[in-house]
Amino acid sequence: GAHPGAKLDPVPEFERARALCRGKGLDELLFFDQRGCLVEGARSSLVVVSAEGSLRTPAPELGGVASIALARILARSPLPILSDKALRRETLTEAREIIALNAARGARPICELDGAPVGEAEAGPIARILRECLEDRAE
Repeated sequence: GAHPGAKLDPVPEFERARALCRGKGLDELLFFDQRGCLVEGARSSLVVVSAEGSLRTPAPELGGVASIALARILARSPLPILSDKALRRETLTEAREIIALNAARGARPICELDGAPVGEAEAGPIARILRECLEDRAE
C-alpha cells in the first residue's frame, strides 16, 4: 500500500538520482536547494554531527519527504537533534559524522563526501547510537 510521504512512489527526481547512484557506484546522492542548503538524500533522511558536536537534520519546510526513520529517531534518540534550515555544504565537509537514515536500511554512516573523508571515515559514536534507536523493539 501507499506510505504517505515515503520515497516509494515513482518521483522523477528520485528515480534519476537513484540511477545516477547505481551508475557511479554511490550509496547516496544528496539534494540541496537553490540556496545551497541540504534538503535530504535520494534514499534517506540525514543527520549531520557538526564540527562542534551538535546533531542537525534538514528542516522539513525545505521540502524533504516525511521520513519514517527520522520520526523514529526523533522519538527515541537520547540526544537532541535540531531542525536546521541552513545546513550548507561547508557544514557537511567539516562534519564529524553524517548519518543516512532509512527505515529499511537503518542508520548508515556516510564516510566519504565528494571524494574526501567525513570525520574518521567510519561509523562514529552517533551513528552507532542512531542505529540502536532504529532497531525494532517493543514500544
